[in-house]
Amino acid sequence: MIGIICDSIVDLPLELAEREDVYIVPVMVVLGEKSFREGVEISKAEIADFLDDNFARTSLPSPGDVMKAFETMYARGFDELLVVNLSGGLSGTHNLFKTIGEQFASERKSVVIESVDSLSLSGGIAMLVYKAIKMKERGDSLRVIASDLRSCAGIKNIVFFTLPTLKYLKQSGRIGRLEGSVGEILNVKPIGTIDSSGVFTLSGKARGMKKAVEKMVDRLLDTVKGKK
Repeated sequence: MIGIICDSIVDLPLELAEREDVYIVPVMVVLGEKSFREGVEISKAEIADFLDDNFARTSLPSPGDVMKAFETMYARGFDELLVVNLSGGLSGTHNLFKTIGEQFASERKSVVIESVDSLSLSGGIAMLVYKAIKMKERGDSLRVIASDLRSCAGIKNIVFFTLPTLKYLKQSGRIGRLEGSVGEILNVKPIGTIDSSGVFTLSGKARGMKKAVEKMVDRLLDTVKGKK
């Protein structure tokens, strides 16, 4: 049977996240001096509250939590495992899962693992996981599912987003402090995307959230124009 493992950066609806054949490994969220396992020790709502006045960052899941995911899914009877992770261009999470998965499979000859770099984040990962679930339900093999997801990642699976403030990009160093400060004064909203190599790119800017959303939609329509 085919099981699916992913990290908690995925933005799956609850009804999919709680499926028996889906296992979500918590990434570590660092708030100030303390680290928490997302979705286990801290909720997304609590993280959002912290971000009102502070800066948070994420770090790799613990190797123990990753190994537990493989062990749990194997114990549930899933000997074919599809792993879908946050873009390798944004984090070392994909490589961590791949390394531990290879170790796990080497000790159990009946286990087959296919690792897919989503080249995306959040909803982009969720779309790939949703596609994998649908393909699995119609009877596609693990190899076919993994191949199809890889062909979509970074090409057909495109994410655009805008942010209500520049302060997080400024604090993370993705834009300069002066640029960020001036942008906040002028009510500039950034439009970001994850490019085909899985790396964050500042796609554009707009004055005010309404114009940012309109510009983001225009960028998306231009990107998918003529594609199937």
